[in-house]
Amino acid sequence: MINPEPDTISGDTAAAIEAGRELGALEIREIDGIPVALIPKGREVQSLEQFRATPRDIRTTVRASDAESFIDYYGRFSTDHSVIYCDIKAGIFQAHLDYHQPTHAANDCHLLTLAVEPTPEWTTWLGVDGHRLSQTEFAGHIEDNIDEIVDPDGATMLEIAQSLTATTKVNFTSGTRLTDGQAQISYVEEINGSAGPKGSLKIPATITLGITPFRGADPYALAARFRYRINHAELFMWYDLKRPEKVFEAAISDVAALIVTGTGCELMINCRGLTA
Repeated sequence: MINPEPDTISGDTAAAIEAGRELGALEIREIDGIPVALIPKGREVQSLEQFRATPRDIRTTVRASDAESFIDYYGRFSTDHSVIYCDIKAGIFQAHLDYHQPTHAANDCHLLTLAVEPTPEWTTWLGVDGHRLSQTEFAGHIEDNIDEIVDPDGATMLEIAQSLTATTKVNFTSGTRLTDGQAQISYVEEINGSAGPKGSLKIPATITLGITPFRGADPYALAARFRYRINHAELFMWYDLKRPEKVFEAAISDVAALIVTGTGCELMINCRGLTA
């Protein structure tokens, strides 16, 4: 029989174990450094690891909120064998602080995770991407989210939104593409059921957003193409974002570069099995 190290079990627990041993009620052994109790009835094996004065391993998953806290925690608890996995598309970084070594396995139970959180504005713009809206709905979307539009400027976009709101009681007749790329949409006002004055709206072909994909990132440029359809004299508008997934991946790559610099650890990119 191998007795456990005296400093691995707290005083009260050690005394109770010794009393049980003297009564012949149980047998204490050590398996791979962990004390276990052999219970006479059925010779059950029960681990006493929870009674150690200090745990043998750190078993936890810490969730960082940004790259800085990830780097700070990694610096405090990493070893020469720690590794960091990264899933670019999912936006997840996961450090295995007590990872396996080439010559033997480790428990690998101390994890550090950073899962990026999309900003409300990113979610809003992607949520409407490709959805046909009435002119009133489209104008409301532009007004509510004008802060992310950098080209054309805010004053121009506000004027467009207000023009759309002001032309709800008209019949749209046609749309043409101008030489400068803008779309000119013609309409006829309806007055007491009869055709009235004619007018037109000018809509830019594209807009550029300055948008932050996730918390802790910098703003990135994201282009959107304006689209419209005239259906039974009604105007429907929408936009198609130009490859937003590439913008997201570029932002993740920048965070990855920051983590590599801050931790000194090369990342294992796009490995499967990562969870937030």
